Amino acid sequence: MTDHLDPQAGRSPALSLSPKQLAWALVVIGLFLLMAHAAVLFLKYRLGYDYVMGLAPMFSLDEEANVPTLVSALVLLSCSVALALTACRAAGTRMARGWWVLSAAFLFLAFDENAQIHETLSVITGIVVQTSWMPAFPWILLYGLAVLALGIVLLPWFLKLDRGTQIRFAIAGTIYVGGALGMEVMESALYQMTDPTLSAEGWERLSSSLGFTLMTSLQECLEYGGAAYFLYVLVKRLGGIRLQAA
Repeated sequence: MTDHLDPQAGRSPALSLSPKQLAWALVVIGLFLLMAHAAVLFLKYRLGYDYVMGLAPMFSLDEEANVPTLVSALVLLSCSVALALTACRAAGTRMARGWWVLSAAFLFLAFDENAQIHETLSVITGIVVQTSWMPAFPWILLYGLAVLALGIVLLPWFLKLDRGTQIRFAIAGTIYVGGALGMEVMESALYQMTDPTLSAEGWERLSSSLGFTLMTSLQECLEYGGAAYFLYVLVKRLGGIRLQAA
């Protein structure tokens, strides 16, 4: 009597993630964070509660080192991993280097999201370079120059991508950079107009106003939306993700 062996027998369990599943997960997570933030704003500006046993700061998009910050860092880190996987697939070709450069850039952004490196750079830059044209948040200038340099370096690589990928990458980049730098430029200008001396008291008044809070909320939404869409595009290029134990 012959035993018929199951070809699947003995294989390690695998976890598969399709682009569609990832898209739905990112949308659900984004909507949850947005609704939680809306509840925080209602409690703070309508009912006068700005702490709520620590729950308000934990889910506010305007705070640091909380749930939205962790989610944003994980999305950026996932982009870095997806870019690294793409680079591995392109190993041995001229395109691999561009994927690795982008992977390193997103790894830095993920680390910066939690470590707040740009805040430290703002303080150092403000002390070293003291001029009238310096923005209220000096890190904008440094990161703006870094984005420009990265764009120039990767332009030949970008032009070799297929047209569909170019369009999707351009959309994701515009959304993300528009939030991370564009909105910060507007906030910096508003801070300088509201209080030319850039005092701590002036910043406290401005940052606690509803209008400014909505601006920073839009900024965080654009950053998350741009990074999430970029991650979706990368995973779609990879044909989905499959994780299996060795």
